[in-house]
Amino acid sequence: HVTFVYWMSGLAPEAGRYLFFLAVVLTTSLAMTTFFQLIATVIPSASQALGVAALVVMLQILFCGYMIPLSRIQPWFLWAYWGSPLSYAYHAISLNEFKAPLHSTLLPHSTKTLGDLFLELNGLSTDPKMQWIGLAALAALYAAMVVFYVAATVWVRWPERHDGQTNDCLTAETVGAPGTALRAAERGGPSSAGYG
Repeated sequence: HVTFVYWMSGLAPEAGRYLFFLAVVLTTSLAMTTFFQLIATVIPSASQALGVAALVVMLQILFCGYMIPLSRIQPWFLWAYWGSPLSYAYHAISLNEFKAPLHSTLLPHSTKTLGDLFLELNGLSTDPKMQWIGLAALAALYAAMVVFYVAATVWVRWPERHDGQTNDCLTAETVGAPGTALRAAERGGPSSAGYG
């Protein structure tokens, strides 16, 4: 559906710009997916992980530069801008689009283009090299998330629950089902005979 979004939105009709857009979206998707896997690994329960993930997504969307331009973000929240894959993606995609010939119309009595005006009003750089720096930053964030995720899967171990519940979800409906006792016994849980 990324292809549909690009062409149906009327973005710059150039193959190179489309391929760059696709690379940014793919790299952002990989970075965010790995980041959420990292959250799920280091937090012991799904409900806690969902709460943290929701907070992180809210901060990333709020401080990526779209809703609050970089120039208006308070200094104590700049970490949310620089640490967010969405900020690099927004900057790279904006540069990719607004430096295109489609937006190169000069403003009256100025040497500034319409695209440059949009970028400046949103607090973004007008240097075309920054789009490649944004893509490289996304790739670096993805690589860092992979390293942290792998490290977390190796070293983070949560203790098993000892509150009378097991992870094999034995219920009245599954007691006596073929293989239930065997699976429970292999995990050290209660058998289907009702002991434990």
